[in-house]
Amino acid sequence: MRSPAFSGGGPDALPEALIRTRLRTLIDAGVLKPGGLGCLWEWRCRQPHPCGGCGALIAKGEIEVEIITRGGVALILHRRCLELWEQEARTTPSATARPEPQRRRNLA
Repeated sequence: MRSPAFSGGGPDALPEALIRTRLRTLIDAGVLKPGGLGCLWEWRCRQPHPCGGCGALIAKGEIEVEIITRGGVALILHRRCLELWEQEARTTPSATARPEPQRRRNLA
């Protein structure tokens, strides 16, 4: 017998502190690097799947954000989880931050 499909939820249904803790773990592990956003796409979800930030379901029809970090990690997040990542990344002390290697470009 199949279990019922999970619906609803999302970052608004979870305590913000829980989402921030999960994001902080990903930042500290170097998965989500401060300032590490590479490419970003946004569209409506076609098939429900978990958010890479909060772990809750992104429901069909909800706006989802796909990011590929500069480190090559691909994640699909709720828009709110992306905003919380940005906030958490800004609070990362420089001693624990894992900055991206700097690449110099000649703009002349």
